[in-house]
Amino acid sequence: MDEDEHRITMEKERLLRIETRCQGAEKELEELRNDHKTLNKEHLRITREYQDSKEQLRVLNENLKRLSELGESRERESRSLIDENKTLRVMLEDLKKDSNNLKENQNSLIVNLRLQLDETREMIDKVKDTKEREFKKLREKCDEEMRREGEKYQFEYDKLREEINMF
Repeated sequence: MDEDEHRITMEKERLLRIETRCQGAEKELEELRNDHKTLNKEHLRITREYQDSKEQLRVLNENLKRLSELGESRERESRSLIDENKTLRVMLEDLKKDSNNLKENQNSLIVNLRLQLDETREMIDKVKDTKEREFKKLREKCDEEMRREGEKYQFEYDKLREEINMF
């Protein structure tokens, strides 16, 4: 009888340790979920920044178009004024060079922003995939441990029941 009580006490202690391990695994799972939420928030923030940058580029394009239209307007004035023709042509060439430089700079900015966005997306995808794999492995490990412990517990329970029935 004392031996059975001792076995039951040992079994309770073992189950308590198992529950403690499972709680630890659940805490770790919650941390992984929190990390996942944080990554999603970061992704949304980056997406918003990208949209803001896109809007700024649109405004810059409109401003550039306005500058180009202004240059063309000045070119028409230069044709009408023969005395100022040489001076206005030089100014127009300068404006065109500046416009081309702005376009090149803008294109470089666009390319750089796209590269940064792609890198950020790749990083987010990699981190997301890693976290999902870790979560999946942890979930499988926890499920497997719970199944094994359940089978052990059931086996011990059946064994104890048979011993009790024998007495």
